[in-house]
Amino acid sequence: MKRSFICLFFLLWAQFSFGQTDLSDVQERLTAYTKTQLPEKIFLHTDKTFYVAGETVWFKIYVVDGVFHTLSPTDKVAYVELLDRTNAPVLRAKIALGEGGGNGSFQLPFTLSTGYYTIKCYTNWMKNLGADHFFEKSLTIVNTLKSPEQPAEKTKAAYMLQLFPEGGNLINSLSSKVAFHLTDQFGKGVKGEGYLLNKKNDTLSSFLPFKFGMGHFNLTPQNGEAYKVVFKLNDGQTVSTLVPRSLENGYTMHVDETAENRLKITVQTTLHSGSPIYLLAQTRQVVNAVQMSAVNDGTTVFLLDKNRLGAGISQLTIFDQNKNPVCERLFFVQPKSTDETRLRLSKERYGTREKVDLSLLSSAKGNQNMSLSIYQLDGLNSEHEARIDEYLWLTSELHGLVEEPAYYLSAPSAELKQASDYLMLTHGWRRFKWEKVLRQPTPPAFQREQFSQIITGVVTDTRTNETVKNVQVFLSIPNTVQQLYTSISDSTGHLHFHVKDYYGEGEIIAQVASQNDSFYKITINSPFAEPANTLSNPLLALDPSQQTSLENRSLSVQTQYVFSTDSIIRFFRPAISDTFPFYGQPLYQYNLDEYVRFNSMEEVLREYVREISVGVKGSGGSLRLKLFNETNRELYSDDILVMVDGIPLKNANKVFSIDPLQIKQLDVINRNYVLGNKFFHGLAGFKSYSGAYKGLELDPNSVIINYDGLQLQREFYSPNYSSETLRNSRLPDLRNTLLWMPDVQQKEISFYTGDNKGKYLIVLQGFDQDGQIVNASLQLEVQ
Repeated sequence: MKRSFICLFFLLWAQFSFGQTDLSDVQERLTAYTKTQLPEKIFLHTDKTFYVAGETVWFKIYVVDGVFHTLSPTDKVAYVELLDRTNAPVLRAKIALGEGGGNGSFQLPFTLSTGYYTIKCYTNWMKNLGADHFFEKSLTIVNTLKSPEQPAEKTKAAYMLQLFPEGGNLINSLSSKVAFHLTDQFGKGVKGEGYLLNKKNDTLSSFLPFKFGMGHFNLTPQNGEAYKVVFKLNDGQTVSTLVPRSLENGYTMHVDETAENRLKITVQTTLHSGSPIYLLAQTRQVVNAVQMSAVNDGTTVFLLDKNRLGAGISQLTIFDQNKNPVCERLFFVQPKSTDETRLRLSKERYGTREKVDLSLLSSAKGNQNMSLSIYQLDGLNSEHEARIDEYLWLTSELHGLVEEPAYYLSAPSAELKQASDYLMLTHGWRRFKWEKVLRQPTPPAFQREQFSQIITGVVTDTRTNETVKNVQVFLSIPNTVQQLYTSISDSTGHLHFHVKDYYGEGEIIAQVASQNDSFYKITINSPFAEPANTLSNPLLALDPSQQTSLENRSLSVQTQYVFSTDSIIRFFRPAISDTFPFYGQPLYQYNLDEYVRFNSMEEVLREYVREISVGVKGSGGSLRLKLFNETNRELYSDDILVMVDGIPLKNANKVFSIDPLQIKQLDVINRNYVLGNKFFHGLAGFKSYSGAYKGLELDPNSVIINYDGLQLQREFYSPNYSSETLRNSRLPDLRNTLLWMPDVQQKEISFYTGDNKGKYLIVLQGFDQDGQIVNASLQLEVQ
C-alpha cells in the first residue's frame, strides 16, 4: 500500500512538472524533500468536548497521507496526550493503529482540577516536522468534587493587531495590499475602526474589519517614511502596531481573480528589468503549474487557470532569476464534497429506555471507516464539534486559531470568497519552509513505525560521557510472548528495538549483552514528544447558569461508578498472530507439572532435562550448568543463553538459585544460535507461572523502568432494554454519552436511550467507502 502511494505521488509529480522551464532544480529538490519527509496528517474524533472528572474520554484516530488525504496504513502507533492548562501531560497513551486508524480512551481521574485541557495526537514520524504539525483540540473538564481555582479579578481585555503584507515584504515606491488581523486574547476577531498613520501622525486612510477581525488597506511606502496602524475598538480601547519596515529593493505580488476563472498574479520589482522570474504553484507539495515571465518596466503578470489548482490550500511562490523564493502567498479553492452520507432516525421523538433505529444513507459501496458519537446537549456540551473536513482542508495547513472553520466550507458566496482570501493572507503556511526544501535533504531523526512500536535508547560510556557505537543491548519485556529483543547501537550510539504485541502496563529491562562492558550506561528514551514551549491556557470561569447541568452530570458519573462499575471497566486484548517467543519453536519443551516436582533447580535439571548437565566447579565448588550441543556433540558451559521470563542471565549458573516451584515451563534449543552479533552454543528459557519471576538477581548495570505498551481497548457500555424486566429496572441509567462506536461498519444501527430526557446530538465522522470525507450530524430528542 505504501509503495503504491509513493508511485502514485511521483506519477502525479511527473504529470505536473514542466521541463521547458528553468525551475527543474527547484522541483527536484522539492521532490527529494517530499521523498524524505512524506507528509501525513492525523485527526482525533472525541465523543464530546465537555467532561466532568470521572468520565471517560473516548476517541478515534484517523491517519491520512498529507498529499491526497487518503487513509494511510503506514503507521502502527499513535501517541495521545492530555495536557493541563500549563501544557503539562496528565494522561498519556500509545494507541495501536490498523488499516483504518485506531481508537482508545482516557479515564479522567477524580484528582484533576477544573480547567481547559488540550488533547494532542501525533505519530513518531510527525515528530520530524515538529509540534506545529500535531493535532490539538481543546477539552473542558470540571471537577465537581474540588473547588476550582478562581480567575484573577476581571481586567481590561488584551488585544493583538498583526499586519501581513501580501507576498511577504513592502518595497519602497511599490503599491502593496497589507492584510490585518485584530483579535482578543483568545484569538477571536474583534471589531473596531482602523487608521493608517505616517510618522507625522497624519491619517492616510481608514478601514474596517471585513469578518473575524480581518481586512486590509493599501500602502505605497516611501523611502525614509515610517507607518503605524491604530484601531479604536468598540469597547473604547485602542490598539496599535508599526507597519513592517519597507525594503529599498525587492519584489511584491498581488493576486486577483478574473471573470474567466483565472488568477491574475501581478509581480512588481525594483530589480533586474528584463530578467526572467518564475511562478511555482503547488498544492500540498504536488506541483500544479510552473511559469516563466520576463520583467518589463518593473512589472510582469502571470495568468493561472484556477482549475489547475488542487482543492484546498495552494501555495503560490515567486522565484527570482537566481531561483531564490522572493514572494509567496496562499490561495484557497473550496473543495467540492461528493459524499452524500446522511443520517435518518426511525422517528422524531423517543421515550426513556426506548430502542432507537438509526440509518446511514449513502450510495457508496465497499469498506467504510467512520466513528459515531451520540451525546446529550445539556448546556455544557457544544453543538459545534471539530470536524474532520475542517481540519484536513484548513486548520492543519494554517498557523494560529481559525475562527469558525466550518464557515469557509459553507455555500459559496462573494462574502465567503473575500473572507477566505483574508484568511489566506493572515494565517500563513505551516507545512514546510523553502529553506528546508532547497538545502540538501537530511535523514529523518525519527523512524516511521511501520510494523510495530519502536523503543529507543542510547548507550554512553560513563568514563567519557560519550555515546558508543556497535554495542549490543538486550531488552526484556516479561509477561509478553516475544519476551526478548536485541539492538546494536548505531554510529550515534542510538538503539532501536522493534517491539511486537506489547499491550498494557509493564516494565522493561535493558542490559548490555557482553559480560565485560560494565562501563556502559543505557538510557531508554520517552516515546512521547518533548513538551512544546507554548503559553498557558486561561483559567476556566464557570457560568452560574451551568450549576444544575453540572450537578446532573456529576450525579451521572457517581451512579455509573456505584451501579455499573463492572460494565465500564471492561478491557479486551487484541488477537496476537505470533504466539511463539523470539526463538520460535523450541527443540525440547518441558512442562514441569508433568514431572515430579523437586525443591531445587539442581534436582530438576539432573533428573529429567537430558540436554543440560549439572557439574561442580572444583572440589566442593559451586554448581555449574552445561548444555549439550547436538551440532558439535559437545558440552558447553560458556556462551549459553539462559533466560528467566525473557531476561538473560549473564551468569548462567544463577539459575540454580531459582525456586523451581515457581517455574512452569523450560524450553531448550541445544544447537548453535545467533542473536544480533552474539553467538551461542544453545539456549534455555525458563518461564514462570506469573510471567515475571520475582526475586531474580539482575546484573547491577541493568536498567529497569516502568514502560507501558499499547493501550488496551476499553469496552463502551451500552445497555440493552429489550426485555421488560430491564426496562422496569430501578437501577438508574444517567448516561450522558448514549453511544460511542469507533468503527462503524453497518448502515443500520440500534441502541437504547437512557433515563435523561432532552436533546442529543448524533455526530458521524470519517471516510465513506469511496474514500470521501464524511461529516454528518442529526439531533435526537428523548421525552
